[in-house]
Amino acid sequence: MKKLIVNADDYGHTPGVSEGIRLSHLHGIVTSTSVMMNRPSAPAELEKVAELCPNLGIGVHLVLTTGNPLLPLEKIFTLTYADGSFYKFDDLVRNISSINLDQVSAEWHAQVEKFFKVRGRAPDHLNSHHHSSYFTPALFERLPKLAEELNCPIRQPFGDDSADATDYLPLEHAAKWTGECMNLSRYANPRTTDRFIVDFDDDGAT
Repeated sequence: MKKLIVNADDYGHTPGVSEGIRLSHLHGIVTSTSVMMNRPSAPAELEKVAELCPNLGIGVHLVLTTGNPLLPLEKIFTLTYADGSFYKFDDLVRNISSINLDQVSAEWHAQVEKFFKVRGRAPDHLNSHHHSSYFTPALFERLPKLAEELNCPIRQPFGDDSADATDYLPLEHAAKWTGECMNLSRYANPRTTDRFIVDFDDDGAT
């Protein structure tokens, strides 16, 4: 039997985004969402979705490229600008070789721990904002380790053709990185989906 998960990212990004996801679940086809726990409105919106949408799957949308980290600057300084905010997408890519992976793990653990504190349970899956957990194989390696600790699945960001990832992975050799990450996925054996379809993402959105 085939099962379809329709996942809407960025829950908690703003109250409006969160309301849109709730409505898309209650009156549409969305069956899963993932929460950006570093966003100011995330805790209140997470409490709201638990009450209003008890059948909606809720995961954590791990963040490295938007807003501010949960940990203080001195603990994650390779991931941020001098003002303490996360690198934007392009700047994270430019600085990818100098980020400290232990700092990434520490921040992602903090985001998951905040989810635990608000929700009182583990997330039902993990994925990452802008697919940042797949920017390099070394960065990706931290994701299945965290998922194993939580005993939860991860979202596979690759389609049947590894070249699909060149549409949203920023590195020059995205297809190569993707191949290595796919091999690592098989080695780490995380629970995940059989396929991932991103073709419709943003197309025609107003």
